[in-house]
Amino acid sequence: MLISGIGTGMGIGAVTGMLGYFVFSRRAISRYVESLEISVEGAFLRVREGASIKTDRKLHFRSIVDYTTCQDSLMRRFGIHTLHLATIGGGPRSTVVVPGIKDCEKVRDLLSEVDRIRENQ
Repeated sequence: MLISGIGTGMGIGAVTGMLGYFVFSRRAISRYVESLEISVEGAFLRVREGASIKTDRKLHFRSIVDYTTCQDSLMRRFGIHTLHLATIGGGPRSTVVVPGIKDCEKVRDLLSEVDRIRENQ
């Protein structure tokens, strides 16, 4: 009886967890992905993100000191990376994180090239 009670509890917990993921987390992630936009506007890199709390940042290419790509095992499975842009300012808002980029190395190299061209003008 104890084992059947534990099995039933684990089954109910697993079903509740999966239902919570599909109802809440997946929808929130989809809204975030749809709201994320990156563009180059002259000397600035513009990053707009957020579904409920909207953030619109314009970073001058001179302030970006490091372009880093990261990939964990789950990201590797789906072929995506995260791009980290470190800025001069320091502090908690000094790194801009852009998750879920396919061909992230190309994006990083393209942004680095734009930065290099801007510096040489």
